Amino acid sequence: MRAMLVPAPAPAPANVKWGFYLHVFNQPKAVIRKIQQVRSMYAESPIYVVSDGGLDFSAACASVGKCHFSWRPPANDRINPKPFLARFRDAALWLHAEYVVMLEPDTKLNGPITHPPTADAGGVRDVWNPELSKGLCEYMTAMGKKRRPDFVLRWRHWGLTGGTYIRAAAALDAFDADLVDWETVELLEDGKVYDSDVAMPIALSIRGFEFEPWLDAGQEGRQTHVPAFEHAWSKPYYNQPLTEDETKLVAGPHPGYGNVTCRGCIWQLDEERGFDLMGGFWLNMTKAGGPGRTQLLGSAGRRSELCFFWPTYPPHFKVTSIRLELQSSLAEVNDGAGVPAQYVLFDNSDLLREFCRRYAAACALQGAHGFTLMSLMELADFQQLYGACASNAYRRDGRCSLAGWALWQSMKKLLGTSSLHARCSRVWLADSESFPFRRYSVAALAQPHAHQVLWPYADWSTRSQEGCSGRIGSLFGQPDCIMSLAKRFAFKSESERYSGDAFAKQAWWELNDFWMTTPAFVQATVLYLLNKSAQVTDESFISLVLREGPIPDVQLLARASYIMLDRSVRAVNAVEELQHTFPEAFDRCCSCKADQGRHDCNGTRQAIEGGPVPCWAGEHFVGPCLRGHTGAGPLADFVFSKLGIFSLSAQNGMFTTPEALDVLLGGPSQIAFVHNNAYTAPVYEALAVSAAVPGSVKDVLARNRELFYRGLRKEQRLDAYTSVDGATKAVEEEEDEKE
Repeated sequence: MRAMLVPAPAPAPANVKWGFYLHVFNQPKAVIRKIQQVRSMYAESPIYVVSDGGLDFSAACASVGKCHFSWRPPANDRINPKPFLARFRDAALWLHAEYVVMLEPDTKLNGPITHPPTADAGGVRDVWNPELSKGLCEYMTAMGKKRRPDFVLRWRHWGLTGGTYIRAAAALDAFDADLVDWETVELLEDGKVYDSDVAMPIALSIRGFEFEPWLDAGQEGRQTHVPAFEHAWSKPYYNQPLTEDETKLVAGPHPGYGNVTCRGCIWQLDEERGFDLMGGFWLNMTKAGGPGRTQLLGSAGRRSELCFFWPTYPPHFKVTSIRLELQSSLAEVNDGAGVPAQYVLFDNSDLLREFCRRYAAACALQGAHGFTLMSLMELADFQQLYGACASNAYRRDGRCSLAGWALWQSMKKLLGTSSLHARCSRVWLADSESFPFRRYSVAALAQPHAHQVLWPYADWSTRSQEGCSGRIGSLFGQPDCIMSLAKRFAFKSESERYSGDAFAKQAWWELNDFWMTTPAFVQATVLYLLNKSAQVTDESFISLVLREGPIPDVQLLARASYIMLDRSVRAVNAVEELQHTFPEAFDRCCSCKADQGRHDCNGTRQAIEGGPVPCWAGEHFVGPCLRGHTGAGPLADFVFSKLGIFSLSAQNGMFTTPEALDVLLGGPSQIAFVHNNAYTAPVYEALAVSAAVPGSVKDVLARNRELFYRGLRKEQRLDAYTSVDGATKAVEEEEDEKE
């Protein structure tokens, strides 16, 4: 796997011809002018700026548009090819251009490009430099011919300096330091193989890509014509003072790092060095492969019995920070479980860094960790998934269709859960908009799931009551997705259990969207689907998903198979469990006739032609009839110990009914969370007056009251998930609304 720092997708249209990569450190006047000159001469071209541990030019970048800035830990990457090549590849991926022109602060822009590219890369005709050694040239030629038999080493110098162009496809393929045998090339040449303008020709050649001098790249005073780009000895704008307006376009370097002066000594990627800044929040990946060519997180020592996991994206960064801090501060740390294990999945490393820049306190919490979707898959799979999701260009099966942003989010949940296998025995998956509202014990929450993780669902299809064979539906509104998956996979050869119309009448309910699972089960499900696929056995899971059609979220995916693929999970039918625990109350209070309409917890619309009320959604189990015939304490204990539920869904009626909420929070109840889209006015108003909620939590809720009444944005487009610009926009809009 090529673990890499993945940039945000380009805000500009894909496949423009020229994109510009500015590799900078300090010299603010020169950098600001360079950014402005590029925009002036190439109005439609995207710009990608990386600071190698130096000044922050994000404001300068934002001022010209179609520009992305990324600050990276200092690596002196001019003489350390591992970070240099990875950063160039990041730029090529972001820019979405056919060719990438690399500029440096001392590169002069003399005019427009007038000479088209004639090779995979082109640079300065540096005849004043000595040729590469005969041994290295022969090695580069031999390696290149292995990839491309007609490969020719067109230039025996190097010359890939400021003003160089490189075809983006070549950079994405070749710029991986792990593909180069550095010990061999150093023996054939000398230590200058680690210099960027030598390392690039080596990396390109061994992958069969050709480079040569380009008439639009020159060295100041070395040619008779005027090239578009010129490496300048005169260093224009160096050490010149900034104007008052220019001072607003630059900021100081990020703290916490020292200088790097050694050559060929940094063999880590930026994300692998992120611990210096983020205190261990940023997780490294292992080389071990998971199912379908996905990756797994390395072991953290003793497995956590219960981990909290959720994916996030820029519009939900603030609520992610609130959740991290509340889960940390409210956990009982003397229960044997220690600090809670919290794992947050970001789309790419730029977003993870941006989150920690904005919410440093959350990233410093013990037991809190962040990792990225890109680190969980191969580069080619990531690009394939992003391309399909961004354009909705994937197969749809009947009514089973998800928008691209929803499919993207589903992949984050599936692959993220699977990757935690070495770190977590059990995983509770809920969205960013979930949080605890009172003290809790991780060990106590895990207890009902000690032997097997419980999956609560409601199923009346096996009952003999009249009307119980009809489908109830799905909280996700996607029963056809379940059917589609079942037909394609689980029942290709196992139709004897449920098939055809019989299965279509199966009445599944995902009880209140409460997702407890195990990484082992998700892995087993992924492998099962891969094995059921008609394609070759080494097909990636991403390819399967895009070929077979959208995949619902973790438990719906597993539910569709109706097969317990891993003994770590046990489905619990809440209807049967309720009848077994409270038989008399069940007979008096419960009906399967969901088609007669939902009822509220306060009793409104409970009566169905004088008979019992429906019992198939979470709020039904704490309605007045059951409360009256079971008692509040036993009913609360049933929800927690028999169904394993320790969190209330924000989507049911419990938060509009004080009586129901009191039932679940009273006595020895372990219910301490609210989950999924919890930032609503009813949730705020119920928790603000509840005696079960401590004052410290009420203070946090009060400070963030506007989130509950304004509502959180649901940016249903992929660029809102994957760009730092999306994070910036979300925060700016939030601050504007406060004013």
